[in-house]
Amino acid sequence: MGAKMFYPLAARMVENHVTKYGYKAGAEIELHAMVLEGMNKFAEAEELLGTEESRSLLSTPPSFLMARRIALLLSAGRHQTVIDRTVEGLKIDPDDWTLWKLLFDSSFELLRKAEDAGEQDKILNVLMEAVNADGLSTSRLRGPHLARLELIGRFTKEDEPIRSLLGKMNLGTAIDSMINYVLRFYAKPCCYNDIVQYLWLLNDANKEELIDGLKEFIDSVIHQREQAGEDSDANCWAVIMNERLRRTIGNIDRMPREDRRRHVQLIIRGILQPNREQLAGTALAQLAAAILWNEWRVHDDWQSFYEMILLLEWTSNEYPTDPFCKLVLCRGYAHIGCMYRMVALTRALDIKSVQRDTLGYIMFPMPELCGRFNVGIVHYTEMVEVYEQAEKEISEALIGAYRNGAFMQVPNLVELADKMRRSAMSVGANELHRYLSALFAIDNIDEAVNTLHGNDDTIEWDLLTDNRDLSVIPSFERNIKEELEDIRRDTQQEFVDMTRLRHYLSQAIGSAGGAKGAGPEELGADIVSAKNANGLAAMLPAVEQLEKDWIAMVPPLERKMYPFFIQEEIILSSRALQSLAACQLLIKVLERLGGCRHNTTENAPRKSKSTNTSKNEFTMHCEALQATLRNGAARLSSRLNEIEEVLKENAFSLVPKIGTDWNEELSELFASQNMVVSDRVYKSYFNSCADIRYFLEHSIV
Repeated sequence: MGAKMFYPLAARMVENHVTKYGYKAGAEIELHAMVLEGMNKFAEAEELLGTEESRSLLSTPPSFLMARRIALLLSAGRHQTVIDRTVEGLKIDPDDWTLWKLLFDSSFELLRKAEDAGEQDKILNVLMEAVNADGLSTSRLRGPHLARLELIGRFTKEDEPIRSLLGKMNLGTAIDSMINYVLRFYAKPCCYNDIVQYLWLLNDANKEELIDGLKEFIDSVIHQREQAGEDSDANCWAVIMNERLRRTIGNIDRMPREDRRRHVQLIIRGILQPNREQLAGTALAQLAAAILWNEWRVHDDWQSFYEMILLLEWTSNEYPTDPFCKLVLCRGYAHIGCMYRMVALTRALDIKSVQRDTLGYIMFPMPELCGRFNVGIVHYTEMVEVYEQAEKEISEALIGAYRNGAFMQVPNLVELADKMRRSAMSVGANELHRYLSALFAIDNIDEAVNTLHGNDDTIEWDLLTDNRDLSVIPSFERNIKEELEDIRRDTQQEFVDMTRLRHYLSQAIGSAGGAKGAGPEELGADIVSAKNANGLAAMLPAVEQLEKDWIAMVPPLERKMYPFFIQEEIILSSRALQSLAACQLLIKVLERLGGCRHNTTENAPRKSKSTNTSKNEFTMHCEALQATLRNGAARLSSRLNEIEEVLKENAFSLVPKIGTDWNEELSELFASQNMVVSDRVYKSYFNSCADIRYFLEHSIV
């Protein structure tokens, strides 16, 4: 509809304005070009942006304007013109990656359409001249060297006969280009990210050759430089590069477990070098932590997991401004339910390094699971405010973009506003905020049911977006993009389903309690008919059934043999308390609903004794259920006593022992953190028990 109706209408309006008044500002030219682009008139849009008047009025940097014009020509199918202009542009700036990609895009389009070998040879000659231009082979710019790898990759991805044209290009092999690139740019932290996207070009033998070449370079050159005291941090990045490649290729995973632990020891020795730069030191720490994490994940090795925590705590103390070790620590502590430390770490993280919504998803389920309901209410309230403030700021930015004529920003801002408005995390935070507040922070029943019910806004569950930044923690795994997409797909659907279930349960309790906006039609035909037919008792379970369900929900405490098992008992206790609180609120509102009808009946003419007996039976049933809940609360309190007794036992340790296979230096490093970390874990568990007990005593009455 936009291309057939709105864009032509907008084009006529803009053309009429230009005919009468001409262009007075660059924003008018931008708008006209966007309209033409929306109508697929790419050549006309490029011609407009290329006029002398446009160059004088537009504030766009010349290099950006040139790239945009060439991109429009590519969309218009004028590939030869694109090739000519990109070649000229690369003579001025051979490091402009956008120009390289535009050159390759147009060249391969023409190669596919070429009718004879002569046309193909002309295009190949242009590409060879561009890639092999004077000075590029020894250039310190990354673009020309990556362009060679990109071109090899483009030919490799093509079908025959285009793929076979690679033999005419004299580009060398991918392994040679990759080794040369690594040896030239190893000191740059971006080197790994540059070449990892081309590892698919290498077979297993080539990958081993790459690792061997880098290892030989480290052994022969880097060690000599270190002995001479030359730029130790630059040399360290070569080691980091080698370690990351070995992990990505799979060399680390193929090592025996004992060798992997010795390898961790070598990596940590690199961190302990005097005056180690923060970026290099924390990168080494993350590499060592990744190996220890994988030992725990694959082999259920809690000792390695705990040593990873100790290493990252030490690194965070050594480099207090680094955000990444703190993020990995947050993830690690989440697995053992250590809320005490997670709260402190998230407060210590600088907003400039990690966005609030990212911290929100990392912390998201923990307060609820650990029984820290006050912390959860505050956290989820802050999350709701973050998203509301973000929507407000985006709306203001959108208005400002229109007002200032920055029309190029409008589509991105509209897309961002839509993603924020439909954020699954925003909806989930709002649901948990209402749920926990109603159960544990609001004493008035009417206010509680209104809070649970919420507003009448329709939630489009199938359209909720996933705004989580799952790559905020650097990963060294193979195929990380595919793994993250699998995680995103599975966890997003699970998260939406859980949020949806909690939403409907909350609305059901709110509706049963007569929340504002909850009419009879929302209350449900079953409850309405039960109320009118004196059948409210049928809406509640039998006392025996509730007792049976409670025993199944909270079985006797069993001591496990693996570390940190108490967190499972705390999670179970927290969920049991939430169930008790929700059941109690539902029984109270249904009892009040029956009581209201009982009072109405008393004011009406007395009909029979059976009606009052029915009301008395319902009230007695509600009281019996309340008594059952109180009995359940007493058993939960006893269970908390048992948990605390386990925590107080001197003969029993929840945390693993540190391995004895470390050298003296590393053993001292781990020992320096062991007592502090252990105390924090125990304190966190005690705090969770205390919070659950507090809400148990004040909520279940």
